[in-house]
Amino acid sequence: MPRMPDEYVVHLMIEGGHREEIKFPTIQEFLVWYNKVLLPKFDSNEFVNVPIKQRAEDSNSKEYMV
Repeated sequence: MPRMPDEYVVHLMIEGGHREEIKFPTIQEFLVWYNKVLLPKFDSNEFVNVPIKQRAEDSNSKEYMV
């Protein structure tokens, strides 16, 4: 029986050496974010909403502008 992935991860490599992971539980959720949020702004200087979830070990609130 083939295995199914638990999640899908997108790795962002941002100018200046910053890195961030975005995790999606299903490929459909990734495709919705990619097609409705990221793709329309690929040549824009506007900020993009990135769905970063807080990890349990991160007690401090973080803000990312991409």
